Amino acid sequence: MGKSAIALFKPTSCKASVFGDRRFCEKFGISNITNNSFDIYLQEPSNEDGNHALETLSYLVFEAGTYQLSDGTLVEVGTINTDSTANLENGGVTPWETVGFETNFAQTPAIFSQVQTNNDSDFVRTRQQNATANGFEVVMEQEEGFAKNGETHGNETIGYLAITEGTRNSNGVTFLAGSTDNSVTDVFSSISFGG
Repeated sequence: MGKSAIALFKPTSCKASVFGDRRFCEKFGISNITNNSFDIYLQEPSNEDGNHALETLSYLVFEAGTYQLSDGTLVEVGTINTDSTANLENGGVTPWETVGFETNFAQTPAIFSQVQTNNDSDFVRTRQQNATANGFEVVMEQEEGFAKNGETHGNETIGYLAITEGTRNSNGVTFLAGSTDNSVTDVFSSISFGG
């Protein structure tokens, strides 16, 4: 890849033994992203032992930039450097970081984000809000104990991918990109994608 690359990951297995809590399969430590490789490891919160069973994961790597696929689907891939950290102190005021799109999306796209660096080794992941066709807000979320104490996290690079929502077909490949409404909780929700 010739430009700056960003990587997005999700587990395809989860052997977490923390009271059956699958959240601990959702945080990967990423570092050393180059144009042809990256380093990754599973990261557990500080109250766990730091050892984790072997897992399988899926990943996507994109070059940063804006793209239009053959069917007109718009894609934007970018990064932002921030130390904005969710904070439960000060009445829960959080310094959300605003990301503005370069792409002219006609409607709010599906947006994916993930921390791309490991400058501060504390457990952290991204949270998003206020998505529109023009951009969104993102913040890093630490484990609850750090957030309650008002602790901040060091500066990290967050990678994001925004893509036109809907069922699309580009060069014979059908895919679906979407977002849920504000209805998903800790109880399983069903998402239909046709078929």
